Amino acid sequence: MGNMELLREFIERSGISLTNIAKQLNITYVALNNKLKGKFAFTLDEALLLKKVLKLTQSEWNAVFDEEV
Repeated sequence: MGNMELLREFIERSGISLTNIAKQLNITYVALNNKLKGKFAFTLDEALLLKKVLKLTQSEWNAVFDEEV
């Protein structure tokens, strides 16, 4: 599933709302929230887009998704 707690920290740090992140991922807010709760996994495309949107370094992205993708 990935490290969703760490991902939430990166989202908070970014200052971007979950609603805006969901729009950029082209998913609903509910779908994003379910993924952050671990109910569903992020696709590789979504994970890569999150890296861009949140301006994550490669090591930050790896810390979140390395076990998943």
